[in-house]
Amino acid sequence: MDQKDNFEIENDYYELVIDRKNGELKELYDKGVPERTNLVLGFKKYSFGKLFKSKNNNSQFIKLKLKKILQNKSIEFTDEIGKNYIKYIFFEKFFEIDFSIDGEEADRTGIELDFNFVNCPGTKNWKNQIIPTSPYWESNSENGFYLMSRPIGSYVVLVFSEPISCWRIKYSDFGHHLLGFQVLLKVGDLKLPNHKRLPSCNKSSVRIGFAKNLEDAYLKINEIGKFPVVYSPFSGGIAKTNLPIKVIGNVDDLTLIKPDKKERSITSSLDKDGFTTILMDRPGKYQIEARYGGKKLAYSFFNANDWEKMIKKVAEFGTNNFQLREGCFARAIDSYTLKYEGLKVIGGYSFGDPYEEHSCGSGEFGGFLCWTGLKRMLQFGGTNKLKKSTQNYFLSWALQKGLKDKKYFSNAISPVEQEFMGYKFSPGHLYKEQLYIQYEGWFLEQFCDYFIFTKVKSLLIDIKLIATHMINEHQDKNGALINISCLNQGMFQRVDYTTCAAPVIGLIKAGNLLKQEGFNVGEEILLGAEKACDHLIERGMKFPTETIPGVNFIDEGSIACTALTLIYAYIYLKQKIEYKKTAQAFLKLHDNWIIRTPLISLHGSSFRYWENSWETKDWGPSINGGHSWTIWGSEAKYYNYFIERKFSDLIDSFSGFLSNMPKVRDDGAIYSNFTPDYIPGNFDHNGYKFKTQYLAHDFPKGTFVTSGSYFLIRASETWFYTSGLGNWKGKLIALNGILEKGSRFISQAPHFKRLAIEKEVGRINLDYAGQLEIFKSRGLKYINIIKGKILFENQEKIIVESEDGKIVFNA
Repeated sequence: MDQKDNFEIENDYYELVIDRKNGELKELYDKGVPERTNLVLGFKKYSFGKLFKSKNNNSQFIKLKLKKILQNKSIEFTDEIGKNYIKYIFFEKFFEIDFSIDGEEADRTGIELDFNFVNCPGTKNWKNQIIPTSPYWESNSENGFYLMSRPIGSYVVLVFSEPISCWRIKYSDFGHHLLGFQVLLKVGDLKLPNHKRLPSCNKSSVRIGFAKNLEDAYLKINEIGKFPVVYSPFSGGIAKTNLPIKVIGNVDDLTLIKPDKKERSITSSLDKDGFTTILMDRPGKYQIEARYGGKKLAYSFFNANDWEKMIKKVAEFGTNNFQLREGCFARAIDSYTLKYEGLKVIGGYSFGDPYEEHSCGSGEFGGFLCWTGLKRMLQFGGTNKLKKSTQNYFLSWALQKGLKDKKYFSNAISPVEQEFMGYKFSPGHLYKEQLYIQYEGWFLEQFCDYFIFTKVKSLLIDIKLIATHMINEHQDKNGALINISCLNQGMFQRVDYTTCAAPVIGLIKAGNLLKQEGFNVGEEILLGAEKACDHLIERGMKFPTETIPGVNFIDEGSIACTALTLIYAYIYLKQKIEYKKTAQAFLKLHDNWIIRTPLISLHGSSFRYWENSWETKDWGPSINGGHSWTIWGSEAKYYNYFIERKFSDLIDSFSGFLSNMPKVRDDGAIYSNFTPDYIPGNFDHNGYKFKTQYLAHDFPKGTFVTSGSYFLIRASETWFYTSGLGNWKGKLIALNGILEKGSRFISQAPHFKRLAIEKEVGRINLDYAGQLEIFKSRGLKYINIIKGKILFENQEKIIVESEDGKIVFNA
């Protein structure tokens, strides 16, 4: 233990090195993982185990010195007068850090815990680093935990075993990089928007352990924190849901709180293994409070209105409030005034100026609300108002029909050739094109849908122009789709954007549609899509898109979109085995970016932490729970099910879509996401400075955004048609549906035609008219059709036609 300069502590579970001069933790290793990676940052500007206090933004570290050693049990460091101290206490499976800070005359006090996070500048070997994916903290600041995943699949478990003020992730000014972690005892310089402040305390303690997998991580939370953990396969459902839950650890009382705030104890309903099922029979937020030995954790779940009501409300709200007379949609509006005038995104772009770049938008941002309205009409029929709205968007705005004086809109589709930034572009490009290639990919998808809705043949020419421009003027010799951006200093940069929001999917949809409609160019476009996919195979685990020149960045979105692109291509372009194999590897990696906190808006979302900088001015870089971009992984999991037929993929997919639903208000307005951070990062970019004024831990309430509706667009292509029946830890579960009385299944999919089945679901009865595709999950070889006519069967699926409006089977 006692070395010349350091104390070295080692057992079967962990190894750590503590500086004997000042109490800093210099090295930390998880003994359960064969790769020996230091899990704390070892650079001078980072620290782990330093106490700090700040006043008027001036921060200082508190100097400590060794006070007491109890061999292999504890080490304590204190200041001269004993008011500030750190004490390390060593247990078999975890260690504890107790600390105390005199907070008099300080705005903030806390402890630095700078873990070796993925995307901390200067770090390497990212597959063994830490991702702070899953925070949980009780609103009364008494109990909480933080599950931190690792790309290799294991977890670091951080438990707040005594009250704190809050935790904080430190972000870079630009928002793309993590800079460390703090546990705060006092935050006196910031307040919540309702003018309340966080509680303050003088001392606290955190416990740190390690887990091999998610189930083990939940168990560790219980063992380390001494409170029960409640979790479920997903965080809610649609219309009506029977949701199984499992409690890990002892519990004195388990209370269900319904949306109407009525409470009832459900402790007696727990079986011997800690399982029970809650019936969510009305829309809204449900809570389960678990109490044990004076400690409480409250877990939340959400039951949404049906899909049809949701997409109709969002489409109507968007058309009524976001659309400009030019046909475009503002990116965001003020949530109080419902106006876009005067609002600006970080970076200085105004929200509603059709001639200003990024302001309204193109296929992205504003385009999503038009697309939502279009999907609503394709699914449930049109209204005159929505028909007029979409016509105005596609013709007056996007195609710039009837525009006077040739004063073209920035980032709408140019009807003329143009030379811009030293490059020549043909008609079909985005006028004054600077960023981004995903605009064109989404435009292609939108125009394909608009053609399907209107059957206007001239739209096929526009689709052809956009798609051929993309492969002729944005695709390099390697197949990458390249953005050409100007960085304000006159320096041009060519960036690989092949997986920025999966623009290849737009090429595949356009190529297939044009080929179907007799256009030879469809083959050329599909060949361009194939070259792009081949490039992704060659590119592998490189993520050049969302980064700063010269700085490495592991982009969660690029990981998800690589998997999504290749899986979609495997199904709708060409069944190359390389597409499937590479996609599987990326999906397995991306699993470790999924948030597993059992709270609505978080559970099932993927981990992103800078998108708010561009979406709103409410707060800067922060964790985005339930942001629409986080469903790229959920889309990939959905499509991957039909290749690999792993039912767990459908569970993860459904969870990701569910995490988006709580941000939709009753009137159809949408926030960008939920932000669990209490203190978002500051933002400094291109002359724009944003400094945190308010504590977050909420939806960004100042603005409603257009991008929030993206999850409904993708749901209309996936979960509007699909339900599932399977097992979770031996309990029968229904995805996008409800199982009544043990056998009668009711789908919540508006256009139900696909049912995924796991083995051992038993006898199932459906009221159903027409043909149903029943997909056999991996391990299920045979389905016994009791009522219904079998039209087709192979090892993957069976197509059944109902008899007398019913289908009955046993699996």
